[in-house]
Amino acid sequence: MSHFRTLVEKLIKEAHYPENFSMEEFSNIPSFKGRLQYCDERLKKLGAGSSRIVYKIDDERVLKIAKNSKGIAQNQKEADFGRNAYGVTAKVYDVDYDNYTWIEMELAYPVKKPEVKSLIGVTFEDLISLICYMHDEYARPGEKVFERYKQNSASTKEMMEELVYTEKNEFLYQLYTFLSDFQPSYIYDYCRIKNWGKVLRDGHWEMVIVDDGFDENVAKLYYHQ
Repeated sequence: MSHFRTLVEKLIKEAHYPENFSMEEFSNIPSFKGRLQYCDERLKKLGAGSSRIVYKIDDERVLKIAKNSKGIAQNQKEADFGRNAYGVTAKVYDVDYDNYTWIEMELAYPVKKPEVKSLIGVTFEDLISLICYMHDEYARPGEKVFERYKQNSASTKEMMEELVYTEKNEFLYQLYTFLSDFQPSYIYDYCRIKNWGKVLRDGHWEMVIVDDGFDENVAKLYYHQ
Protein backbone atom coordinates (compact mmCIF):
# COMPACT_ATOMS: atom_id res chain seq x y z
CA MET A 1 0.00 0.00 0.00
CA SER A 2 2.88 2.35 0.80
CA HIS A 3 4.39 1.80 -2.65
CA PHE A 4 0.97 2.37 -4.25
CA ARG A 5 0.48 5.66 -2.38
CA THR A 6 3.95 6.80 -3.41
CA LEU A 7 3.17 5.98 -7.04
CA VAL A 8 -0.16 7.85 -6.91
CA GLU A 9 1.50 10.88 -5.30
CA LYS A 10 4.17 10.83 -8.00
CA LEU A 11 1.58 10.68 -10.80
CA ILE A 12 -0.44 13.54 -9.28
CA LYS A 13 2.71 15.60 -8.85
CA GLU A 14 3.75 15.14 -12.48
CA ALA A 15 0.25 15.44 -13.99
CA HIS A 16 0.82 19.05 -15.01
CA TYR A 17 4.15 18.43 -16.75
CA PRO A 18 4.83 17.22 -20.32
CA GLU A 19 5.15 13.45 -20.69
CA ASN A 20 8.91 13.67 -21.21
CA PHE A 21 9.42 15.53 -17.92
CA SER A 22 10.16 13.40 -14.86
CA MET A 23 10.35 15.22 -11.54
CA GLU A 24 12.38 12.33 -10.15
CA GLU A 25 14.96 12.63 -12.94
CA PHE A 26 15.00 16.40 -12.64
CA SER A 27 15.44 16.36 -8.85
CA ASN A 28 18.38 13.96 -9.11
CA ILE A 29 20.38 16.26 -11.40
CA PRO A 30 23.20 17.60 -9.17
CA SER A 31 24.22 20.79 -10.99
CA PHE A 32 22.54 24.10 -11.78
CA LYS A 33 23.63 23.77 -15.40
CA GLY A 34 22.22 20.26 -15.72
CA ARG A 35 18.84 21.22 -14.26
CA LEU A 36 18.55 24.20 -16.58
CA GLN A 37 19.47 22.10 -19.61
CA TYR A 38 16.85 19.51 -18.65
CA CYS A 39 14.16 22.20 -18.48
CA ASP A 40 15.36 23.93 -21.66
CA GLU A 41 14.78 20.69 -23.56
CA ARG A 42 11.28 20.05 -22.15
CA LEU A 43 9.64 23.29 -21.02
CA LYS A 44 9.02 26.75 -22.47
CA LYS A 45 11.20 29.46 -20.96
CA LEU A 46 9.18 32.52 -19.92
CA GLY A 47 11.89 34.72 -18.46
CA ALA A 48 15.26 34.90 -16.76
CA GLY A 49 17.02 37.09 -14.24
CA SER A 50 20.42 37.08 -12.60
CA SER A 51 19.43 34.37 -10.14
CA ARG A 52 16.42 32.41 -11.48
CA ILE A 53 14.81 31.20 -14.70
CA VAL A 54 11.05 30.76 -15.04
CA TYR A 55 9.59 27.95 -17.16
CA LYS A 56 5.97 27.35 -18.13
CA ILE A 57 4.60 24.00 -16.97
CA ASP A 58 1.06 24.40 -18.31
CA ASP A 59 -1.65 27.09 -18.44
CA GLU A 60 -1.79 27.24 -14.63
CA ARG A 61 1.73 26.77 -13.30
CA VAL A 62 5.35 27.83 -13.68
CA LEU A 63 8.61 26.38 -12.41
CA LYS A 64 11.21 28.77 -10.99
CA ILE A 65 14.70 27.28 -11.17
CA ALA A 66 17.62 28.66 -9.18
CA LYS A 67 20.67 29.46 -11.30
CA ASN A 68 22.95 30.04 -8.31
CA SER A 69 22.99 30.54 -4.54
CA LYS A 70 21.08 33.82 -4.93
CA GLY A 71 18.24 31.97 -6.61
CA ILE A 72 18.18 29.35 -3.86
CA ALA A 73 17.86 32.10 -1.24
CA GLN A 74 14.98 33.67 -3.17
CA ASN A 75 13.22 30.33 -3.63
CA GLN A 76 13.52 29.73 0.11
CA LYS A 77 12.01 33.14 0.83
CA GLU A 78 8.99 32.43 -1.41
CA ALA A 79 8.53 28.86 -0.15
CA ASP A 80 5.95 29.72 2.48
CA PHE A 81 2.52 28.19 1.86
CA GLY A 82 1.09 30.53 4.49
CA ARG A 83 1.36 33.37 1.97
CA ASN A 84 -1.28 31.65 -0.18
CA ALA A 85 -3.96 32.50 2.39
CA TYR A 86 -3.83 36.23 1.64
CA GLY A 87 -4.53 35.93 -2.09
CA VAL A 88 -2.17 38.79 -3.00
CA THR A 89 0.78 36.65 -4.08
CA ALA A 90 1.08 34.01 -6.78
CA LYS A 91 0.19 30.67 -5.20
CA VAL A 92 2.91 28.23 -4.19
CA TYR A 93 2.10 24.65 -5.25
CA ASP A 94 5.25 22.69 -4.58
CA VAL A 95 8.80 23.28 -3.34
CA ASP A 96 12.13 21.49 -3.26
CA TYR A 97 12.34 21.58 0.53
CA ASP A 98 15.63 19.67 0.52
CA ASN A 99 17.70 22.23 -1.37
CA TYR A 100 15.30 24.96 -2.63
CA THR A 101 16.64 24.55 -6.16
CA TRP A 102 13.11 24.95 -7.56
CA ILE A 103 9.67 26.20 -6.65
CA GLU A 104 6.40 25.58 -8.48
CA MET A 105 4.00 28.52 -8.55
CA GLU A 106 0.85 29.92 -10.11
CA LEU A 107 1.25 31.26 -13.65
CA ALA A 108 0.73 35.04 -13.73
CA TYR A 109 0.49 37.19 -16.83
CA PRO A 110 2.10 40.64 -17.15
CA VAL A 111 -0.02 43.54 -16.02
CA LYS A 112 0.25 47.11 -17.33
CA LYS A 113 -0.24 50.26 -15.27
CA PRO A 114 -3.47 51.35 -17.07
CA GLU A 115 -5.04 47.98 -16.11
CA VAL A 116 -4.42 48.30 -12.40
CA LYS A 117 -7.44 50.40 -11.48
CA SER A 118 -9.84 47.99 -13.17
CA LEU A 119 -8.22 45.10 -11.28
CA ILE A 120 -7.96 46.52 -7.75
CA GLY A 121 -9.97 49.74 -7.71
CA VAL A 122 -7.09 52.23 -7.40
CA THR A 123 -4.34 53.39 -9.76
CA PHE A 124 -0.84 51.97 -9.59
CA GLU A 125 0.43 55.32 -8.28
CA ASP A 126 -2.13 55.15 -5.47
CA LEU A 127 -1.12 51.57 -4.78
CA ILE A 128 2.52 52.64 -4.29
CA SER A 129 1.41 55.36 -1.87
CA LEU A 130 -0.71 52.89 0.07
CA ILE A 131 2.10 50.33 0.25
CA CYS A 132 4.47 52.98 1.63
CA TYR A 133 1.83 54.10 4.14
CA MET A 134 1.18 50.51 5.24
CA HIS A 135 4.90 49.87 5.58
CA ASP A 136 5.41 52.91 7.79
CA GLU A 137 2.78 51.71 10.26
CA TYR A 138 5.16 48.96 11.43
CA ALA A 139 8.55 50.34 10.32
CA ARG A 140 11.10 51.70 12.77
CA PRO A 141 11.74 55.47 12.57
CA GLY A 142 14.88 55.12 10.47
CA GLU A 143 13.18 52.77 8.01
CA LYS A 144 10.11 54.83 7.13
CA VAL A 145 9.68 55.51 3.41
CA PHE A 146 6.42 57.42 2.93
CA GLU A 147 7.93 60.88 3.30
CA ARG A 148 10.88 59.88 1.15
CA TYR A 149 8.52 59.15 -1.72
CA LYS A 150 6.84 62.54 -1.14
CA GLN A 151 3.40 61.00 -1.27
CA ASN A 152 0.20 62.95 -0.67
CA SER A 153 -0.39 62.01 2.96
CA ALA A 154 -3.90 63.49 3.14
CA SER A 155 -5.35 61.56 0.19
CA THR A 156 -3.51 58.35 1.13
CA LYS A 157 -4.79 58.52 4.69
CA GLU A 158 -8.31 59.01 3.32
CA MET A 159 -7.94 55.92 1.11
CA MET A 160 -6.67 53.90 4.08
CA GLU A 161 -9.66 54.99 6.17
CA GLU A 162 -12.24 54.57 3.42
CA LEU A 163 -11.01 51.44 1.63
CA VAL A 164 -8.61 49.53 3.86
CA TYR A 165 -9.52 49.87 7.54
CA THR A 166 -13.19 49.34 6.66
CA GLU A 167 -12.30 46.28 4.53
CA LYS A 168 -14.34 47.87 1.72
CA ASN A 169 -11.62 47.01 -0.80
CA GLU A 170 -10.87 43.32 -0.25
CA PHE A 171 -7.61 43.30 -2.22
CA LEU A 172 -6.17 46.32 -0.39
CA TYR A 173 -7.27 44.94 2.97
CA GLN A 174 -5.62 41.56 2.26
CA LEU A 175 -2.46 43.34 1.11
CA TYR A 176 -2.50 45.39 4.32
CA THR A 177 -2.91 42.22 6.39
CA PHE A 178 -0.13 40.49 4.44
CA LEU A 179 2.32 43.37 4.98
CA SER A 180 1.32 43.76 8.63
CA ASP A 181 1.81 40.04 9.34
CA PHE A 182 5.12 39.57 7.51
CA GLN A 183 6.42 43.13 8.00
CA PRO A 184 8.94 43.19 5.14
CA SER A 185 11.49 45.96 5.53
CA TYR A 186 12.37 45.86 1.82
CA ILE A 187 9.26 46.97 -0.10
CA TYR A 188 10.80 48.57 -3.20
CA ASP A 189 9.99 45.63 -5.46
CA TYR A 190 6.32 45.99 -4.54
CA CYS A 191 6.51 49.48 -6.06
CA ARG A 192 7.62 48.18 -9.48
CA ILE A 193 4.97 47.16 -11.99
CA LYS A 194 7.06 44.29 -13.35
CA ASN A 195 6.82 42.56 -9.97
CA TRP A 196 3.05 42.40 -10.31
CA GLY A 197 0.96 40.19 -12.55
CA LYS A 198 -2.59 38.99 -13.05
CA VAL A 199 -3.98 35.50 -12.55
CA LEU A 200 -7.31 34.00 -13.58
CA ARG A 201 -9.13 32.67 -10.52
CA ASP A 202 -12.70 31.41 -10.71
CA GLY A 203 -13.20 33.22 -14.00
CA HIS A 204 -11.95 36.58 -12.70
CA TRP A 205 -8.63 38.35 -13.20
CA GLU A 206 -6.86 39.17 -9.94
CA MET A 207 -3.66 41.12 -9.39
CA VAL A 208 -0.84 39.43 -7.47
CA ILE A 209 2.78 39.87 -6.48
CA VAL A 210 4.72 37.55 -8.79
CA ASP A 211 8.27 37.90 -7.48
CA ASP A 212 8.54 38.02 -3.71
CA GLY A 213 11.91 36.33 -3.28
CA PHE A 214 14.05 39.43 -2.84
CA ASP A 215 14.34 41.07 0.56
CA GLU A 216 16.83 43.03 2.64
CA ASN A 217 18.61 39.89 3.89
CA VAL A 218 19.05 38.49 0.37
CA ALA A 219 20.28 41.90 -0.78
CA LYS A 220 22.89 42.10 2.00
CA LEU A 221 24.09 38.54 1.52
CA TYR A 222 24.28 38.36 -2.26
CA TYR A 223 24.09 41.81 -3.83
CA HIS A 224 26.01 44.19 -1.56
CA GLN A 225 29.31 42.37 -1.36
